[in-house]
Amino acid sequence: MQETRLAYLFNRYFDKTASAAERDEFLALVDQEEVEQEIRRLMEESYQGFQPMQQPFAEGDREKMLSAIVKGQVEEGKVIPLKSKRLWPRIASVAAILLVVGIGFYFYNPSSSSDDQSLALADQHIKPGKNTATLTLADGRKIVLSDAVNGELAKEGGVSIQKTKDGKVIYTVEGKSEEQANAERALRLNTITTAAGEQYQVILPDGTLVWLNASSSLKYPSTFSGNERKVELDGEGYFEVTKVKDHRMPFIVVGNRQRVEVLGTHFNMNSYADENATKTTLLEGSVSVSASNTSSILKPGQQAISVNGKTRVVQVQTEDVVAWKNGYFMFNNESLEDVMRKVARWYDVQVEYKNVSNRKITFFGTVSRFSNISQVLRTLEHTGEVKFDIEGRRIIVIEK
Repeated sequence: MQETRLAYLFNRYFDKTASAAERDEFLALVDQEEVEQEIRRLMEESYQGFQPMQQPFAEGDREKMLSAIVKGQVEEGKVIPLKSKRLWPRIASVAAILLVVGIGFYFYNPSSSSDDQSLALADQHIKPGKNTATLTLADGRKIVLSDAVNGELAKEGGVSIQKTKDGKVIYTVEGKSEEQANAERALRLNTITTAAGEQYQVILPDGTLVWLNASSSLKYPSTFSGNERKVELDGEGYFEVTKVKDHRMPFIVVGNRQRVEVLGTHFNMNSYADENATKTTLLEGSVSVSASNTSSILKPGQQAISVNGKTRVVQVQTEDVVAWKNGYFMFNNESLEDVMRKVARWYDVQVEYKNVSNRKITFFGTVSRFSNISQVLRTLEHTGEVKFDIEGRRIIVIEK
């Protein structure tokens, strides 16, 4: 299958100019695992705004909608209920693609945009987050990574710390033997911190790749030694952990309420202090999650949720959980408060509530994290549940 053909069909489908045959061809291609990354690339290039739904889904409607789209049974402004069996795993795994390219496409109504000038004016001084962070070295030096030139940033204990041209920080041992460098590691703790409106990636000394979300920090040694690879997370991070030959040297992430231990796997930990729960979600491999006096082994697609000393394991859509890493917010039955906390972290704003009796109103949908804030807020207003005023960097939530 030629990438150019997929791009052609994508654009025709998204612009609502595809013939029936082209639409069927595109939907058939979406269901093929090998094209998922190419579709993501096309989405990033051509989809910049949140395509809203006129009303949130009731329980079970999301699955019906996805099935309807894949089967070509969505009529404009309407969901046709299906009596088919539960969606097969592959359909569920492309939920993010279908939500953005399909559901939003059929439900978008430009004429319903708000005329509130405060939202439009907000775009002038409230910008989406960017790829930067602050690196604090063991000796106390601070490096603002967006200002630092590419190349070597510093040396510590025989370890070279470099910034790559694609915006990562990477650690490599040089100048000393690994044993000599490891001997000094106890005094060489580094910290990468993202403020509100920032995100960053770091490659740790063992090769583990970490995406750090906004308002987060990661503390780690400049080299790993001993019988564990231990890091501390405050906030949210996605980890692709490198396997090492020594199986007695697990990778350990310590966060609020949870401790996660792995050898080599992909997982996401949400450990913000202002959230009432810490959540670890497994995408690949296996992890052991400990909280209080309990321990759980997760399988891919499972999430461990720790609240008030108790942990439960649930099945989740992993696409929703790691959407932030891929450049999107994905709201899947999320409360108004949860949604606005994400907005506040990414756009670096304060949120206030005025005469809002129900902060547990839930929302469904997908939005680019690089959209103007007015697009995000107008979309939430389309539900008819809330209205927003903006004063400086304060977003005031008002019940409609």
